Amino acid sequence: MAKGVAAVIALLGAVALAIAVWFGAQTSPEQTSAETTGYQYRAAPCNPALADWECGQLLTPDGFELAVRRLAYKGEDKKAAPLFYLQGGPGLDADFSESGLRYWESWRDYAQLKRDLIVMQRRGTDPQSSLRCRGVERLGKKFLAQSIPPAQESRIAKKALLDCIAAKPLFDPQAFGTRHNFADLQALIEQLGLSQFHLFGVSYGSRLAIAAAATPGLQTLVLDSVYPPDAGGVASWPVVLGQAIDRFASACGSQPECVSAWQQAYPDVPLNRDQFISRLQSALEYLARLPVKVDIALDGLPQRVLVSDHRFIAALFAASYRRDRWSLAIRAMAGARKRDREAIAPLIERYANQVVSKAVNSLAFLAVDCRDNPIGLERDYRQLLVQRPLLKPYLESAWQDQICHDWPLAEPPHWPRWENDVGRPKVVIVAGEFDPITPARWAEGLAQRWPQSQLTQYSGIGHGVMGEKPCALAQLESVLSGQSRAFAVCD
Repeated sequence: MAKGVAAVIALLGAVALAIAVWFGAQTSPEQTSAETTGYQYRAAPCNPALADWECGQLLTPDGFELAVRRLAYKGEDKKAAPLFYLQGGPGLDADFSESGLRYWESWRDYAQLKRDLIVMQRRGTDPQSSLRCRGVERLGKKFLAQSIPPAQESRIAKKALLDCIAAKPLFDPQAFGTRHNFADLQALIEQLGLSQFHLFGVSYGSRLAIAAAATPGLQTLVLDSVYPPDAGGVASWPVVLGQAIDRFASACGSQPECVSAWQQAYPDVPLNRDQFISRLQSALEYLARLPVKVDIALDGLPQRVLVSDHRFIAALFAASYRRDRWSLAIRAMAGARKRDREAIAPLIERYANQVVSKAVNSLAFLAVDCRDNPIGLERDYRQLLVQRPLLKPYLESAWQDQICHDWPLAEPPHWPRWENDVGRPKVVIVAGEFDPITPARWAEGLAQRWPQSQLTQYSGIGHGVMGEKPCALAQLESVLSGQSRAFAVCD
């Protein structure tokens, strides 16, 4: 959920690839099904062996072994149609460790599910996958201790990634992408013999869920933080980032703790977009000249981090996902020019621990991202940067440094197609008002495209509604069972 989302953006931010994380592709043709021949499913012992869990593997025609976990509901009031949880990422580990399985149990119980919960590990995301690029993942910690310009970080990261790929002759970028993830999901549904089921997709998982929306037997499609097939693209990075920063003042103004932090930091200064941008620019200009060293706890051990301007803006953007970090960003911003390490450290510590998280396989992420998303035109990207001078120093090299230039052309995911309303699932959507990476307007656009859908927007929320708003998660079973048509606004 939200913790995984933050880990992805932070890790890839550390290697100068941050904002590719959930961005989409251009409009593409429609699709109703995927090729699912040649798959096999086999039951397997659970490790760790925990009560109520059933384990197996989906064997794909091209050699992947995808771990599957099914949490069985044992109550007498059990509903027949299980729920598939489609996690974000796309390179995010589903976490089938003992603590991870306990988390899924808690998630199931909080959602008050009366049905089985099924989660599948996607291609390359297993922590032990041979497709992990350990050298690339170690760069995050190395970069934290240095002041390296974004363009140089990007070049170093790209070289490390290319070296990793060269050492993996069996890696094939064409074996990744939402089309493959869709085929894997559809094959699992067929292999399990399910005539009815529900899908819950969050962030990238919502893109996969949309691709699977016309799958026979689907009853309900629940989408959190919508990432549709025709949204985003590399050329839109300056727009999405810029709009997220533009909205930060409004987001802060919706939360009392953040308002208090602003008033303490900037007495008698109104909290609005222009004042926020002015203070942010002042902090960035100062840190560009005189970076600040702060001491933090990184994976429980002491670590000194050099906070430069581009490190700070990456940390601020990562913080914009979660409302409990908005006040930390304000305090750190105010503390930058004062070299107030105690004010800066809490924001940087959370960001740095996301940077070194092992929850994400950067190679698996990039393989999906490049297959899904056309590169776009450099001139369009440059034109958008002209309109965002604050972001230009940090995004200027991003277009030409994409690894996607070195890989096969993209195959964007498809929109589903129904011949008529027969078999069309119920579609229920939730969005956060201040979501910085899958903005609420994407969910609004989907609701217009699918007018039968039900959209609930939650005010004062960032990315991942169900992670930020437990009272919404508690309504999930009611929505799936048909007792509620939509999620209700709640506190």
